[in-house]
Amino acid sequence: MDITYILSLLKKVKRDGNGYIACCPVPAHDDQKASVSVSTGDDGRILLHCHAGCDIKDIVSALGIELKDLFPPETGKTTKKEIECTYDYTDASGKLLYQAIRYKPKDFRQRQPDGKGGWLWKMTGIKPVPYRLPELLEAIENNEIIFIVEGEKDVLSLTTVGLTATCNHGGAGKWKASHSKYFKAGARVAILPDNDDPGRDHAQKVARQLYDNGCKVKVIKLPGLPPKGDVTDWLNCGGTQDKLLHIVRDAPYWEPNGDSAITMGFKLTDLGNAKRLVARHGKNIRYCYLWGKWMVWTGTHWQIDNTAAIERMAKDTVQSIYAEAADTSDTELRQKIAEHAENSESKRAIRAMIDLAQSELGVPVLPEQLDADPWVINCINVTINLKNGVAREHAREDLITKIIPVAYDPEATCPTWQSFLNRIFDNNTNLIDYIQRKVGYSLTGDTSEQVLSFLYGSGANGKSTFIDVIRSLLGDYGMQLNTDVLMSKDRNGIPNDVARLKGARFVAAVEAGEGRRLDEVLVKQLTGGDVITARFLHQEFFEFKPQFKIFLAANHKPIIRGNDYAIWRRIRLIPFDVTIPEGERDKHLTSKLLQELPGILNWALVGCVKWQQNGLGEPEEVKNATQTYRDEMDILSDFLDEVCIKQPFARVKVGELYKVYLKYCDEIGEKNTMSRRKFSDRLKERGFENEKSTGGIHYWRGLGVKADEFSDKKYA
Repeated sequence: MDITYILSLLKKVKRDGNGYIACCPVPAHDDQKASVSVSTGDDGRILLHCHAGCDIKDIVSALGIELKDLFPPETGKTTKKEIECTYDYTDASGKLLYQAIRYKPKDFRQRQPDGKGGWLWKMTGIKPVPYRLPELLEAIENNEIIFIVEGEKDVLSLTTVGLTATCNHGGAGKWKASHSKYFKAGARVAILPDNDDPGRDHAQKVARQLYDNGCKVKVIKLPGLPPKGDVTDWLNCGGTQDKLLHIVRDAPYWEPNGDSAITMGFKLTDLGNAKRLVARHGKNIRYCYLWGKWMVWTGTHWQIDNTAAIERMAKDTVQSIYAEAADTSDTELRQKIAEHAENSESKRAIRAMIDLAQSELGVPVLPEQLDADPWVINCINVTINLKNGVAREHAREDLITKIIPVAYDPEATCPTWQSFLNRIFDNNTNLIDYIQRKVGYSLTGDTSEQVLSFLYGSGANGKSTFIDVIRSLLGDYGMQLNTDVLMSKDRNGIPNDVARLKGARFVAAVEAGEGRRLDEVLVKQLTGGDVITARFLHQEFFEFKPQFKIFLAANHKPIIRGNDYAIWRRIRLIPFDVTIPEGERDKHLTSKLLQELPGILNWALVGCVKWQQNGLGEPEEVKNATQTYRDEMDILSDFLDEVCIKQPFARVKVGELYKVYLKYCDEIGEKNTMSRRKFSDRLKERGFENEKSTGGIHYWRGLGVKADEFSDKKYA
């Protein structure tokens, strides 16, 4: 082993006379300045000396080498080393970062491109990455099992049998946080250690880091390995891909053992305590900086910590420090740990632990990472994939914050619910099938239909009961929205109420007072599928992509003044025309229907399948009711039909026609009049032209005012 390789293992290396100085690698030294001298002796030995007094055995151990590696070959002859293999370490895009070189006789070094066609034989400025990083990232995205081994040779052996594998350069003991960061929560990992103590220690350290990342980790003991044997040996002795996958499948997931085993080795500081907290509870906690809130895993989903669970976890972590002390054989160190445990019980220390844990690897989460999959819905007992109907166990890595209060039972039925639908829709199968597809669509986070469903009827027709039951079915995915949010008013931007809708699927707004005007701009935003910027009170703005479908139920039709396609393509009026006689009304119907929620879920799942196969579709009843609504809202059409004449040679002054329009609106009680400019724009949209006479007066060509009861005597 030559001096260049030794220097590549050290930090802050500088030339010093005929040798070098660098930081001491011994952990207990915690060297902040260059205390180790490195040089080559007259006999070819590599000389290492720590000026702070660290033992040479501790130095070489920290470097991961042996004392014999510092000496030249015993023959006294210089053995010329030949490059046996080179292994390229690249970034995610495939750009070469550095190479690991395997020599013959066996030795290893690293080098990086110098940018001039040559090599720098050191790792200065390079953060280590996993071997075959692009393939690793692709496999993680595809949810494949990633095998971690101790060397590049083993990686290539596994690759030849069709498996994805990686390693760090330098062998056992060299895995760093810069390797772990590429493994996202939920990644499936199988570690294959060499059959020796360094290999087993290496496997445990890697497992610890990836476990803290939220990975699903298994440490595999291959059967029949000889001492110091590895997976390549196992494959050469008849091992196959199928055999290995079978072993991995049956192996248990890796879990840390014992209170002190989890947290031993962390410093006796606030930061050390934060790391202890994450080591013990990291898989069950996340922190959202943009919301300023902790989230905890309940066993079925993530929820905002409203009961100080994070503080209880911090207190539990303090108690584990006493276990650390009890398991320490060094009397002096045991006393220090016990004193630190007692000091850690203070309010300040607990607060510091919690605050510092917020930024630990694997803990921070962004709003857009939560409830990101629009094609799953979370039940009490399983999570259902809405595309294929497959039910699976709850998983932390799904980052789901919602749950419906229903246990999935594929055999459940809902006869009372079906009778209810038949009654309120008068056995109209077109409407019943349509509403089933609507509810099925609302189970998903897909918003491609871009519609607002308006449930309209005069009263006692089942609208409210329908809304209550579906909202109860959807649980956390269902939200009640104040109808005022959807109505026009003087304000700027998205109201705060909208921030609550992140992750919702079904949003109900009930009762719009008579004469209220729909906020058409907001409705277009909320149903358009584009990213929305919102915030909770006193919190930072965040963006989210809507997953919700709006159901407005009312006895009065909100006023829609826009007659453009952009607004009316989003409105679907569903008529609730049946009035239930008073003697037939069941005051306990809602509670009876709620008992059938498992069956109603199955009914909705069938609707979801029908929607995916054929789309929402629109029965004639919905088309006709929506068109009637649109006609009722078109005051300008009524004005043109009742007050105006439309003939090619007719004309009327622009100002006079607008005055007549205002008088007409006043007479019919229409308070939401158009501005002069909008009035002009709407007429132009209908093909009327504004012309200027020789006297400079503007006229509408093709329009006039009727000469009888609609003359200017009445309106001018």
